[in-house]
Amino acid sequence: MSQNQIGPELAPHKTFIIVVYILYIASFVVPFASIAGVIMAYVKRGEVVGTLYGDHLSYLIKTFWMALIGGIVGALLLFIVIGYFVWVAVGILFLVRSIYGLIKFSNNEPVDPASWLI
Repeated sequence: MSQNQIGPELAPHKTFIIVVYILYIASFVVPFASIAGVIMAYVKRGEVVGTLYGDHLSYLIKTFWMALIGGIVGALLLFIVIGYFVWVAVGILFLVRSIYGLIKFSNNEPVDPASWLI
């Protein structure tokens, strides 16, 4: 089965992955939602390895860690003011990656989990 074909055994995971994307997007107004999302992604990733769904979960996990590291770097740079700009850039990247991934997932299209931008 190619990565773009979704078998019936993977169908229950579709809603789960959409929920993870929504948690990421909601994290801008609901504190710690992205932490719940990344934990969920780690829990299910092993069940869908090598599929379109597995790529999306890996993409979500990488998105979380990129944002966390970027947030820490921004916090360290706050004393020279540039940290605020880093936080804004990281927030925008996190939101764009989350929305982009959700759109691609809704269309059953793959994402590149190794990408650094979108």
